[in-house]
Amino acid sequence: MFPFGNSSKSREEKTNLRQTTYSEKEWLDIFADNLIEMIEEQGYTQTEFAKAVGVSKPTLNRYLRKERMPNIKFIINVSYELNVDFMDLIDFGGRIE
Repeated sequence: MFPFGNSSKSREEKTNLRQTTYSEKEWLDIFADNLIEMIEEQGYTQTEFAKAVGVSKPTLNRYLRKERMPNIKFIINVSYELNVDFMDLIDFGGRIE
């Protein structure tokens, strides 16, 4: 599966959801909680996952503890490693303030 552009939501559904605006903190909370769940569901340890996506374990921990905003390289690597749509990782239905 190519992880870009195959989101489960239709364009119309996403447009309707985009009325919400999130603070960076709210967005980061959702992203980190979702990522923790996906990592656990696929059976990775944090050390294994950090290595698989090309970051150090301390960097991954900062993302998971909601202390640091992930960069695009990390998000793309996560998308490929977990075989999930890129947009499902970052699109929660609203803009970031």
